[in-house]
Amino acid sequence: MVRKGIKWISKAMDNVKIPHKLVILFICCVLIPIVTTNCALYYIVSKKAELERITEMKNAKQRLEYNISVMIDAATSVANQFKEDQVLNNFLDTTYGDRMEYYTKYYKLMQDNVFSYYYQSESVYKISIFTNNTTITRSSSFYPLSDVVEEPWYEEVVGKDKEENSLQFYYSNPVIKNPYDAYTSRKISIFSKFNDYGLIRKYLKVDISYIDMERLVFNEKSFQDILIVCDGKILFDTRNGRLEAKPFSRYEPMKSDLLQVEEPMRIFGQEWKVILIAEKKPFFDNFLDNRVLLGLTILINLVIPCTAIKIIGKSLKDRIRITEDYIKELKDGKYQRIDCYEGKDEIGCLIHSYNMMVLRIQELIEVVLKGNAERQKLIISKKEAELQALQSQVNPHFIFNTLESIRMKSLLNGEEETANIIGTLALHMRRTIGWGDDLTTVGEEIAFLKGYLEIQKYRFGDRMDYSIHVQEECKAYHIPKFGILTFVENACIHGIEKKSDGGRIDVIIMKEGVHYFIEIMDNGIGIEENRLKQIEQLVQRASIDTVREGNNIGILNSFLRLFLYFQGNVEFQIESKQNEGTEVYIVLPCEEEKEEQNAVSNDC
Repeated sequence: MVRKGIKWISKAMDNVKIPHKLVILFICCVLIPIVTTNCALYYIVSKKAELERITEMKNAKQRLEYNISVMIDAATSVANQFKEDQVLNNFLDTTYGDRMEYYTKYYKLMQDNVFSYYYQSESVYKISIFTNNTTITRSSSFYPLSDVVEEPWYEEVVGKDKEENSLQFYYSNPVIKNPYDAYTSRKISIFSKFNDYGLIRKYLKVDISYIDMERLVFNEKSFQDILIVCDGKILFDTRNGRLEAKPFSRYEPMKSDLLQVEEPMRIFGQEWKVILIAEKKPFFDNFLDNRVLLGLTILINLVIPCTAIKIIGKSLKDRIRITEDYIKELKDGKYQRIDCYEGKDEIGCLIHSYNMMVLRIQELIEVVLKGNAERQKLIISKKEAELQALQSQVNPHFIFNTLESIRMKSLLNGEEETANIIGTLALHMRRTIGWGDDLTTVGEEIAFLKGYLEIQKYRFGDRMDYSIHVQEECKAYHIPKFGILTFVENACIHGIEKKSDGGRIDVIIMKEGVHYFIEIMDNGIGIEENRLKQIEQLVQRASIDTVREGNNIGILNSFLRLFLYFQGNVEFQIESKQNEGTEVYIVLPCEEEKEEQNAVSNDC
């Protein structure tokens, strides 16, 4: 098998010119190895760079997750201390008789309670406590519960009476709306519910600094960008700068051509997606990191082979070009010896043989070729005379006169049916040979069609019948010649003739609205499904080139002429079932619509 393949390639190369062979040699021995080697090197270098970047991105993600967890854990610890502080709970659950009693307890609470050390936590920006105890006065840390019923986080946290800690990201604008708000529009807060005693309800709100957490994210930015997403909402995004004063936006999937590291982290039961993205390093950036390897690749795979091919190619090409120029002059009868250094290789032997051949040809020209040329001219003149005589004997007038003589003879002998068929055949041939104008009316086409069907009926006898129904207003409509006859002829030859018991052909032409409808039906043998699909495909891509390629079937030819004449405004359909028959539907525009199309085409 391998030997046959090599032998076949060797024969194929015998038909390729030397310069092209050198190009093939360059492609196979230089270009393909270069591309293959470079692609392999690029793949290895790029993959290595990508793996290094991904490793760096994963390390940055781990650091970021750790720092955020530390910050949130510190705030959570503060929230738990407040919830578990018994003195604070007793203070909130006490109903005070007057302001003096309240302020006495309040000052003592500020000195001996957790309020005295919560600001030591760097992650906590502010602590607010909300209660429905009306005897507690509004201050820097205590607020009536009614103040927050319209806050965006109230329904989610306070309204549902969650007892466990809950972390919420929310947006509140303007920046400073209430004294218990952080100074940024974006806020991060831990909400928790104190234990209830009786009718007293109390809630804790611990604000974490959004700017401090955002600073942690930007500290890990370096060459990659970082996004933190929760429930489809972008919490942090280093691509768009600082976002503490902007509303939250929805997360959209990234482009697939970016390096991405995406892993979830769970905080307070929420899933935060930490996404790190980076641009892939361009080819030359990766490759220039290995300049020595690049230089060796170019030297080995390009410079050395190209130099060798150029030297060898010049040795071959120059002498071949000179030899080719001398051989071309042989067409003009110029026989000259090649005057150059022949060399001792195969091309040198070829040049030497050519020079010997030229000498022999020059001798033969004088002796043989001139005499043969004279004799050949005489033979050609004789053949041309015979051809002209033959053509004069078969001209159309001779055929028509002969058919007319046969028709008259049949009338004299009383064979009227034969005489009518011969007359019809003569008219049919006269119209076929005398093409003239390519257009005709439907009336003229139908008259010619009836003559054709009478001839076919004479052939088939009782095996064939036909009917033609044409509306009177359709007879003056112009169509290309044989626009209908071709489909009828196709029905006779391929449908009725091959059916043992014959069949019937029906032609209907009518006008409805602004369209003319032509229908040709037969109950012949039909068209095979595969052949019908081939015909439909040919009709769909019908063009002059398609006809020239050898697909010049009658249906395609007629459809193309109709298509071109009516500027593509033609509907054409063929339906056929084997052993049941074939139906051809053609829909054409009326004359007024065609004239409007022509006017539009001319304006364009």
